[in-house]
Amino acid sequence: MKKLNLLPLVLLFFIVFIFFRPFFLQGKLPIPSDTIIGLYHPFRDLYSKEYPNGIPFKNFLITDPVRQQFPWRELAISMLKRFELPLWNPYSFSGTPLLANMQSASFYPLNVLFFILPFDISWSILIVLELLLGGLFLYLYLNNLKINKWARLLGSISFSFSGFFIAWMEWGTILHVGMWLPLILLSIDKIFFHYLRSRHSGERSESRISFPARFWTSSSTVLSSSLPKDQSDGVYRNLAWSLIFIFSLSSALFAGHLQTFFYLFLFSTTYFFARWIQFGWQKRTLFLFIILNSLFIIFTSVQWMPTLQFILESARSVDIPHWQKEGWFIPWQHLIQFIAPDFFGNPSTLNYWGVWNYGEFIGYIGILPLMMAIFALFFRHDKKTLFYGSIFFISIIFSLPTIFAKLPYILHIPLLSSAQPTRLLFILDFSLAVLAAFGLDYFIRTKKREILYSLIFISLIIVTLWVLVLSGNNIIKLISLENLSVAKNNLILPTVLFIASASLLLFFRLLSKSKLLTLMIRIIIVAIITFDLVRFGWKFTPFSPKEYLFPNTKAIEFL
Repeated sequence: MKKLNLLPLVLLFFIVFIFFRPFFLQGKLPIPSDTIIGLYHPFRDLYSKEYPNGIPFKNFLITDPVRQQFPWRELAISMLKRFELPLWNPYSFSGTPLLANMQSASFYPLNVLFFILPFDISWSILIVLELLLGGLFLYLYLNNLKINKWARLLGSISFSFSGFFIAWMEWGTILHVGMWLPLILLSIDKIFFHYLRSRHSGERSESRISFPARFWTSSSTVLSSSLPKDQSDGVYRNLAWSLIFIFSLSSALFAGHLQTFFYLFLFSTTYFFARWIQFGWQKRTLFLFIILNSLFIIFTSVQWMPTLQFILESARSVDIPHWQKEGWFIPWQHLIQFIAPDFFGNPSTLNYWGVWNYGEFIGYIGILPLMMAIFALFFRHDKKTLFYGSIFFISIIFSLPTIFAKLPYILHIPLLSSAQPTRLLFILDFSLAVLAAFGLDYFIRTKKREILYSLIFISLIIVTLWVLVLSGNNIIKLISLENLSVAKNNLILPTVLFIASASLLLFFRLLSKSKLLTLMIRIIIVAIITFDLVRFGWKFTPFSPKEYLFPNTKAIEFL
């Protein structure tokens, strides 16, 4: 723990606490239950005298959690508590599969909370854990890459409070898939590290070890009393990280969102093979990886087998929006939201005028982290940056309406042809958060001034946007006259944050010889990022009074 440096970790926990202050200090739940009594009968009838049009609710976009994920999980847990397998949901239509419906997350390990605490509190804690564990796992992963502690913190905050995390936070499933990714990557790195360490140790002491002992050591399966202590420790640790790999990968699948898991699995497998090539194409590590994935497949078959059968027998494909429909891919103009998240308005303020669904296009990671990510992309030249830069560009190519992104739909490739590519924002935001950590780490370690190019690049974009909104230019059909004021107002804060962040970075470069001043600047940088992303998250995320969560009514009592 000493190596991790406690201060950044304490700050990460504190930032998560601040974000969920309404839950911890006011008793409000991070559940969009205000939409229950604001939109749906018979619940809204309870308040019809005082509110004839229904209770005001914060965000009309977030209704799925209380219509689907929350009831499905509650039904599954209630059946498990009665020692029944949650196979069937009798309350939808004439009955539908429940276990096969992956979003019920019936076997998710963190469901243990529901057996200890009241359901609403357990669900709320699950929502808190999405941001907390996602940030913590990424911090540990970046620590293993020997990244500066402040850069680790920046990456963790950027990931946990990214646009993808904020948009899908209250679903309780999607982010519980995504948050395991950095732990999976960390376990892959640890397996390679301990394997190579034991291998080198074995080579040094080969003359003292019998052939069977060498064989089992290198296979990381059996310990022999004849092994030196450092080899035995290496095998034990390799076994531990192998179990962590299986647990985290299985938890991600059980968490309840197939498309996000598909991207996670594809990313982690690509990462493994990149490491495998980097460390010399070792056959035994490949064999171990195949074994671990085989165990994962066997262990999770209780979930994916009924889900696969459900998908094959489903008629859902009949009403899935066609891939040529506007909003299936991220519209080109919505790349602006990486700099100004509410340039097209926000559903919580009822002024969103962008294409289709705000939550599908928001990939914001913060102004300062974006500056650091761009800095790393173009000026940090190492294999880690090359890998994550490549993943970022591939993800953005396949999430925008490019010819490459359309190929899976034209060719009807299974899985990909039924998946909406906007969800690639998960991989985009993760890659950007890691690149932001790489960028700040490189910025702190070197005295190069290339950061100026990153600042100039973003400043040119912001100036261009200001020219558009001030001139009322509608040539490229980005802005209609009635929405100019929305775009203008929501461009002010990103501009101020950019100026403040750029000034701090320049001061940091000029005052790098003073340890006290640089420490203060680093803390201010964290404060700016926290203000930026927590404010952005609060604006979108509802916290509702407990009594709004499926209140009892006369009609329900009668039935």
